[in-house]
Amino acid sequence: MSGDPERAYELYLQGIELLEHGSPEAALPVLEESLNESPHGATARRLALALEALGRQAAADVYWRRGFELAPRSDAVAVGFAGALVRAGETALARGILREVLTRSASYGPAKRLITRLGAAEA
Repeated sequence: MSGDPERAYELYLQGIELLEHGSPEAALPVLEESLNESPHGATARRLALALEALGRQAAADVYWRRGFELAPRSDAVAVGFAGALVRAGETALARGILREVLTRSASYGPAKRLITRLGAAEA
C-alpha cells in the first residue's frame, strides 16, 4: 500500500464511472487498487456493489464487512453490512446495526425496509 489519497480518489471516481456505465467487471481492479492506496468505506461499498452486480454475493459480503469496519457511521455501508449479516444468519446483530442507523437517520428508507423485513420474518 503506497497510501496516496489523491490517487485513491482518482481511482475511486474511475471505478464509479465504470459501474455507472454497466462495467462492474472492469470496475473491480480499479476499485481494489483505490482501496489498497487509501482504505475508505465508500470504496469498499462500491466494491461490494460491483461484486453483487456480478452475482458474487459471498465476495461482496466481505467488502460490506470491510466497509463497516472503515465507516461504521455511513448509513449506506451499515445497511449493506446488515444485509450481509442477515445472509449469514446473524439477524440480532443486523437488527442492532439497523436500529443505530434509524436512530441517526429515522427516515432512511433502506434501513426501514430491511428492519421491517426482519420483523416480518419473525412473525
